[in-house]
Amino acid sequence: MGMVDEMVKIPKLSYYKKVQLNLFARSLPAFLIVTLFSMACSLLQPGEPSAEDYFYQGNNYLNQGQYVQAIDSYTKAIELDPQAAQVHNNRGLAYDNQKQYDLAIADFTKAIELDPQLAPAYNNRGSVYNSLMKYDLAISDFDKAVQLEPQNPMAYRNRGRSYRDQKQYDLAIASHTQAIELDPQYAPAYYDRGVVYLDKEQLEQALQDFSKTIQLDPQYSPAYTNRGTIYAQQQQYEQAIADFTHAIQLNPQDFLAYQNRGLVYQTLGKQKEAEADFQKYKELTGTP
Repeated sequence: MGMVDEMVKIPKLSYYKKVQLNLFARSLPAFLIVTLFSMACSLLQPGEPSAEDYFYQGNNYLNQGQYVQAIDSYTKAIELDPQAAQVHNNRGLAYDNQKQYDLAIADFTKAIELDPQLAPAYNNRGSVYNSLMKYDLAISDFDKAVQLEPQNPMAYRNRGRSYRDQKQYDLAIASHTQAIELDPQYAPAYYDRGVVYLDKEQLEQALQDFSKTIQLDPQYSPAYTNRGTIYAQQQQYEQAIADFTHAIQLNPQDFLAYQNRGLVYQTLGKQKEAEADFQKYKELTGTP
């Protein structure tokens, strides 16, 4: 059983960035954008692009992953309207995706200074702090986001991830559970809670959460990989292989699924299949 035990290596998978973008889009109502840009627009000559024009252009670039262009558009919007908090927030997202964390924090902080009620800016700054392993600062920002928008599950989920990184597992589970209570269809919260249960070696609870994740989002490939590790520990090898195979079909770059499936094949004496998976694992990870 030694080989199978090695399979319980849960990767630290990050989905903050996409979540942050979704959080901004849902949290900032359109009427606020019009109000904030009205003064800047009134100063323009006919035919000149407005701050609002550059803002929406930046959003399009951001959604397409063209972060340099997004930063340029948001900067032009800020030059025309330096008081627009949401533009600083969105430029911060672009800087974050470029891993320019100091500039991202500066923009989120400016957004908060301009609009202390802008919950997404606290959430987004907290996510950057979490990336920098400044967990106390991250949790403080997530707490503020929760205070401002107590019905939004994303900040609860993000706070749970920071608690997990601090190994405060019970607090992490509680925060993920709050996210789930607010949105029972929120698959990533089930997944993250399942990872915490795995940290605590509460395999049945983890299994239930990964299965729920898959039920809600059948394309969520890491849930198959992690559920497969549990099946392997429980010596349900065929189910483990099925999950690892499904994860690979969804994400051919999932090196952990190849490694773990290879370990199961090895345990079952299927050396040819095991060697093929180990070879693929080496190719994906650059391991000699």
